[in-house]
Amino acid sequence: MARATNAEQELATFKQQGRDKEIDAELDAATKAGKIAPSSVTFYRATDVSSCH
Repeated sequence: MARATNAEQELATFKQQGRDKEIDAELDAATKAGKIAPSSVTFYRATDVSSCH
C-alpha cells in the first residue's frame, strides 16, 4: 500500500512542477508583452485560479 501512496505523491509533485513551469512561462510572456507589471508577478503567481472554474 505504501508503494501506491508514494507513487501517487510523486505523480502529484510531477504535475505541480509542470504546472508551475507553465505558469512561470505565461507570467514571463505577459510581463514582456507589457500586459502585467513586473511588480505584480508575485501576486499572480500566488493566486489560485483553479478555484475560479
